[in-house]
Amino acid sequence: MKKLSKNSIYIILNLIYIIPGIFYVFLYSNSFWGIIEFSIPNLPGILSNILAIIIIGPFFLFYFMSLTFTILIHPLIQIIIFLLVRKNKSISKKYIIIVFILSLIIAFIPLYLIWVKRHILTA
Repeated sequence: MKKLSKNSIYIILNLIYIIPGIFYVFLYSNSFWGIIEFSIPNLPGILSNILAIIIIGPFFLFYFMSLTFTILIHPLIQIIIFLLVRKNKSISKKYIIIVFILSLIIAFIPLYLIWVKRHILTA
């Protein structure tokens, strides 16, 4: 089997952050603007609990990160990686830029909604 390149390892590691982040941004913006209305069908007890953990776990993680501005750490790390990789070219710069743009979108949409529009979810 072929070894994974540094680019593919870099993308796979960042997908762990990007996929739940995009999911969170969509759910959070959908809760205020109602872009898509969907309902969860009646599922058996344990399956609905598992689905709720899968959805609510990353949602609250990213939500609390937005409240404390720690959601901006990932774009800052991407800038540092870009500066470190600039000379030895072990990771492609275009992948770093794509991940940086996605992480900025993930960071600034909730920050805009929470801190500018004052759309804070409360209990």
